[in-house]
Amino acid sequence: MLYPTPGQLPQSTEQQSTDMHAPIQLMEVPGNKTIKKVKEEVAAALRSQRSPNCIRLRRVENGRLGSVLKGYTTIQKLVTGRQLLAAQILPREEKLGSNYILLSIYQGLQHDRTNTQEVDFIWIANDGATAEQLRKALSKATHIPRDRLAMAKKLHEINDWLEIFPTKTRKAVTGDPYNIRDGDVIAIKETDGPLSGNDFSTEPGEVGRARSYAGKEGKKSEKEEMESHHQGKKKKKERGAEPNKKK
Repeated sequence: MLYPTPGQLPQSTEQQSTDMHAPIQLMEVPGNKTIKKVKEEVAAALRSQRSPNCIRLRRVENGRLGSVLKGYTTIQKLVTGRQLLAAQILPREEKLGSNYILLSIYQGLQHDRTNTQEVDFIWIANDGATAEQLRKALSKATHIPRDRLAMAKKLHEINDWLEIFPTKTRKAVTGDPYNIRDGDVIAIKETDGPLSGNDFSTEPGEVGRARSYAGKEGKKSEKEEMESHHQGKKKKKERGAEPNKKK
């Protein structure tokens, strides 16, 4: 079983994770089953009095918990092909609407390169789902003044952070360039200066980014070597065919 990292956020008007210690069971289910049916089967397998609404179904994407399966449709309408799913067992009922986004939040310590532990946070993405609305929700949850709360999205593929700040066009953060969705990791910190240009990096993150870069460089060199090898074989073959053409 996998367990989310334990942690706490102050109570707010936004909904928060019901239990950061909720166990997670990994499984594959037939696509023709409905989300409701799978939740009922998981609840029955637990042999407890828990309601199916205490079960949260999520995709497993690149080894991390991803989007939540919501609604009453079949699994195959939301998941293409074979997909590993996770059933998170919650201590009380939860009903997430289509405008609810489940985020993992890190709070950076001021003037420090460390973070608090990761916690779940359910953002009710109304009013256009803008960066300012997200900042407002996180400000209420953490009691960090909105005009001093800086935030960024974790880019797992490169172990880096993409800063999030409001724009004059009130563009939704669920679209480019942020593409915020269930399972995303958001770092926040209180800042004395401007809301942009903040450093969200941590020492473990720097190590991870260096490893990612080294891995990509190694794959790049290997690819270039293979291409060079194939190119050499191609030229050699072409040279060998030249006398036959003259004949």
